[in-house]
Amino acid sequence: MRKTGDFSRTTQELLENAVPDGVIKSPGGSSTLSLGCRIPPDMVWFQGHFAAYPVYPGVAELDLVLKSLKHFFGFDYEHFVLEIPQIKFPRPVLPCSDIMLTVTWNEPALKCEFRIVSRDGRAEPADLHAAGKLCFRKPVRG
Repeated sequence: MRKTGDFSRTTQELLENAVPDGVIKSPGGSSTLSLGCRIPPDMVWFQGHFAAYPVYPGVAELDLVLKSLKHFFGFDYEHFVLEIPQIKFPRPVLPCSDIMLTVTWNEPALKCEFRIVSRDGRAEPADLHAAGKLCFRKPVRG
């Protein structure tokens, strides 16, 4: 059992307990993941970020995208060099936020696009928290 103030929940634990709303695989190697989840207030990302106004940091949102690629599509991004040609974080994610992560993964091109939005009670995306594009390249062996 977790104690109050125990910031130990990780992104991986969040994904292991998540059931995707949908995973669509298209011919040609493109796939789309839709994942609704609630950001628990005891995630390690909230430890010290910030005491009076906890915010799920942009790096945590990026970690959610990267670990989703690995967890749902089996892509081992750790062996690739990453470029981020476009990324924005217009609105913070707060503890207990209900969000929808959408990741479009183009495996042959080693590229993905993502969006993180709030989910309201009508199951319609409401507010944009993050959006971006990520490009991966095989490492240069030398």
